[in-house]
Amino acid sequence: STSSNNTGAQGSSSKPLLNVGSTSSSAANGPQGMLSSVGMNMGSQSAGGGSPTVEKTPPRSERDFEVVVVCDRDGVIVQPGMTRLNMRRLQGNEADLERRLRAVVLAKQRALPNVDPKPSVRFLIEAGGQAAYWEARRQTLVSGLNWPVTVQVAEAGVSSSSRGKTKR
Repeated sequence: STSSNNTGAQGSSSKPLLNVGSTSSSAANGPQGMLSSVGMNMGSQSAGGGSPTVEKTPPRSERDFEVVVVCDRDGVIVQPGMTRLNMRRLQGNEADLERRLRAVVLAKQRALPNVDPKPSVRFLIEAGGQAAYWEARRQTLVSGLNWPVTVQVAEAGVSSSSRGKTKR
């Protein structure tokens, strides 16, 4: 014989998930009773039998997140993370740069779960880095990476590796 009551996915519950057309005591007890009869829980109730406490998740916020691609004569460096792709690797693997850019944003999302990073790319072109810039920029365009882009040309005689150091 077939039972007309549907039980929960655990199978051990004898309580039906939903009593259609029934005015059982759980449905008559308002939203909490109705939700418990469909297998949902609104949170724990206080000892005095008062209203249920609903766990609130903090609101998500959107923040600008800039990924810097330093272009030099040897290739590119993706920051944060200081990942270097030399020119041979940059030219040999079309998807590598995009994958690394997305990985940086994903790491940021995991580090700050209540923040939605709004990514952008800043290409910092150092002396001799024009070829690396054009290849990196081409790859971001072809890949469909539709993030806002800014381009900055470093001052002559200053490189990202020498910043903060004094020249003698």
